[in-house]
Amino acid sequence: MTPKELNLRQWRCLELLKDYNLLERDISILVELRAKPLFLQKIRELQFDNMNLLAKRKLIEDGQIAYFSIGTDYSLYSHN
Repeated sequence: MTPKELNLRQWRCLELLKDYNLLERDISILVELRAKPLFLQKIRELQFDNMNLLAKRKLIEDGQIAYFSIGTDYSLYSHN
């Protein structure tokens, strides 16, 4: 194998590694996108287990707190 052939082969290997890194980043983005709904679902569940947040929810429903709202998914949202 000549030095030129070796350099060409090394260059191809580097390009494949670069492609792999790109793919690896894309997979991490996909994992993050899948994890986000699960994370938000867990927050919603925990909001119904917290007595302070349940009391705040009642105040919001009664119109006594304006800087929070209840979303269409029944989660509490702050308007800071």
